[in-house]
Amino acid sequence: MTERRDLLHTHFSNDPSTGAWTRTSTWAKAIHSPPVTDALLSEIGGLAAKLAPCMVRLSLESPPDSAMPAVAGLTFHDSGRWLWAAALRLELPSQRPPCLACARA
Repeated sequence: MTERRDLLHTHFSNDPSTGAWTRTSTWAKAIHSPPVTDALLSEIGGLAAKLAPCMVRLSLESPPDSAMPAVAGLTFHDSGRWLWAAALRLELPSQRPPCLACARA
């Protein structure tokens, strides 16, 4: 979250009197555009999809007599499930057709 805030503060400023955000760089329009947002979310979803099976496999590979506590294996398994859910949710926007209003902007 810190990186996102830093990125926004680099390209946008907040007017304290009105609370409105104004563009302060030439990149501001691209950063805030739906196609860029969809591409970024799709990339994050793709990375989550690649990481999820590794987390699930890791949760199953710890032998019962290992130094790793049993709760750690469950945590890896749960994180794999959440990564799969994130992957499905985040990759879907890239599958829908582009917005016509966005193409005209």
